[in-house]
Amino acid sequence: MEKIHQRIIAIGATLIGGVSLLGVSGQPAWAQADVSANEFEEIEQIVVVAQRRETLLQDTPITMSTFTGNFMETAGIQDFRDLASITPGLYLGGYAMLGSFPISIRGIGSSVGGIGADDPISVYVDGVYVGRPSGFVFQFAGVERIEVLRGPQGTLYGRNATGGAINVISRAPSETFTSRAAVEYGWGSFEGGDFDRIRTEIGMSGPISDKAGYQFAAVYQDMDGFQRNLFDGRKVNGEIDVGFRGSLWFRPKESLSVKLNVDYASDEDPDAFKDVGSGPGNPNTVNLNEPTRSTRKPRGIGAVVSYELGSVTLESITGYRRDEADILSDSDLLPISVTPLLMIEKQNQFTQELRLISDESRVVWSLGAYYLDEDAEQDLFVDIVPIDSSLHIDDELAVESYAVYGQATYAVTDQLNLTAGVRYSDEKKSFTIAQFGTGLFPEVLLPPTRLSQSWDAWTPKLGIDYKIDENAMLYATVSRGFKSGGFNFTSTQSPFDPEFVWAYEIGLKSDSFENRLRFNLAAFVYDYTDLQVRVPATITSVSIENAAAADVWGVEAEFIARPASRLQIEGAIAYLDTKYTEFFIPAAFDPITGAPAVDAQGNPILSDLSGNKLNRSPEWQISAAVQYSWPLGAWGSATLRGNYEHQDGVFFTQDNDPIFSNDGWNNVGIRLLFDSADTQWQFALFAENLTDERYVSNVVDVNPGAGGFVNLPRRFGVRFSYHHN
Repeated sequence: MEKIHQRIIAIGATLIGGVSLLGVSGQPAWAQADVSANEFEEIEQIVVVAQRRETLLQDTPITMSTFTGNFMETAGIQDFRDLASITPGLYLGGYAMLGSFPISIRGIGSSVGGIGADDPISVYVDGVYVGRPSGFVFQFAGVERIEVLRGPQGTLYGRNATGGAINVISRAPSETFTSRAAVEYGWGSFEGGDFDRIRTEIGMSGPISDKAGYQFAAVYQDMDGFQRNLFDGRKVNGEIDVGFRGSLWFRPKESLSVKLNVDYASDEDPDAFKDVGSGPGNPNTVNLNEPTRSTRKPRGIGAVVSYELGSVTLESITGYRRDEADILSDSDLLPISVTPLLMIEKQNQFTQELRLISDESRVVWSLGAYYLDEDAEQDLFVDIVPIDSSLHIDDELAVESYAVYGQATYAVTDQLNLTAGVRYSDEKKSFTIAQFGTGLFPEVLLPPTRLSQSWDAWTPKLGIDYKIDENAMLYATVSRGFKSGGFNFTSTQSPFDPEFVWAYEIGLKSDSFENRLRFNLAAFVYDYTDLQVRVPATITSVSIENAAAADVWGVEAEFIARPASRLQIEGAIAYLDTKYTEFFIPAAFDPITGAPAVDAQGNPILSDLSGNKLNRSPEWQISAAVQYSWPLGAWGSATLRGNYEHQDGVFFTQDNDPIFSNDGWNNVGIRLLFDSADTQWQFALFAENLTDERYVSNVVDVNPGAGGFVNLPRRFGVRFSYHHN
């Protein structure tokens, strides 16, 4: 704890220095220049719901990044995989095995896998929690805004938000009829072939009556494979994506509103791993003899009912979601049949949340209650071809979770606010596992065995924010988050317990130079305990245990500047330091019994992983973009945008094995857009990964091999879109 206190003091000094450098005051220094303000466009104020109520981004004392639908269209951000390039502290790799979609924020992610474990990053679609990471594959067509909240959100968001939360907010129905359509074609080449991609989008929105409206958006995307399978010559790792998002809005009377939401996604791709066990090799090839496929189909419906009761508002969010995944993998990574694998997963969940929200006053508060009911099934089939045998693991999971919470902010003065909140969560999980075999294995290896466990947790938050002036705010928070306990999907080991994090954070949000510069800065220190980690149990099996602790600290900065008419400069930088402070695993195994080896005194022979970095935690992340627009007279206008991203190398396993890592990467892209004078038509040209840099975005341990996903090569494209307003 002493080191944590020292880092908090050092970070506080850094933040005060940042305020001084900005020269935050009632009269910004830049405003003294002899430049007419009307030559510049102010940076827009964005409304967010991170606090479970509408507030302005710059008035919200939370470290977060927010991206509007219009910005994402300009920048080419189309799904979750694109978000990491513009969000400091966020890491998204390629798909992992068993349908998972690994996300880490500030080094906090999951490496456990299977339906017995949860993800530490909560994703919400229109206020409804998405329970399985395989459900994170939806496209962003029809999205009004994405909010990425960094740091534990244990009070307002609850379980499984130790790393942070991501809000996906659909577009609201428009007051007048609008329509949108787009066609995009892209192409590229790799050693051994070419690939292309076509994407189409369509959307409509408008009123049904003066008290009702609708909106919907649909997308279809088809991309060729960008790697060649040496075994049969086929192109692999293309994908087909389908998405739909729609809403109906009703306001039967002034005090009552009802919004019904529906979303559907289908993601189909081969997910053909490349064997990177002896190094990256040729990024353009794989060598697999077994067919591979990966199909994920998340969908959901939700209802948000808001009723104004005088000085308070009662809000109900009801959601039902279903997710299906079907994964066929050549997990041995060889051109001969050894251990092909099939995983089938089905999950459904019902959630209900009730909130009571006060109006704006000197004391702003919210109270809530939350309920989750989840059922999931997972079947894993592994053929062991050399001995003509197979294994089948059949898992079933049932979860019931309850929570109550409250948070209040008291305005001590017009400039100083104090915030306090707490959440109590209680949940029960039951897990049933059975194992079957054929060939050399018994028909019933393990009869159906039921395990169950209950957990509860308190997750408080304390905060203070101070308005330096109307354009700048300092804030500090102390908060706690917890990730739910769970079960090892491959065995009957005892349940593992929740993991916890205490987070200490300070930040600055500022708009200056007549709202032409936005600069946000945050620094944080985490005390991360009871980490759920993979520990070798025998020479052939792994257990999941709360066997580690870690320290995490870092600094993040984001800015947007409009220093001249029609010119915008954006940037983000994140520094992250993570390390295990206490983590031991068996270093050797008895070759006869397979159990962990012991020394002459009977003590286990251990390997100390303390000091290793956490998975998917790059030390530096940097992104920058420059955008310039100019008029074309009666033809309309043009916009040129160039972007650069850098990310340091990461490890994908807790032992920091260099085989399971990447060395970092750089990416350069450019986009040229032409808009018609009435802003209804747009034509765009773009190029991505201009330097054609190749790297592995994720590496999976498929003992005894290492299966990696490689990023896309250099590619070019055109996009034609129409907006009727």
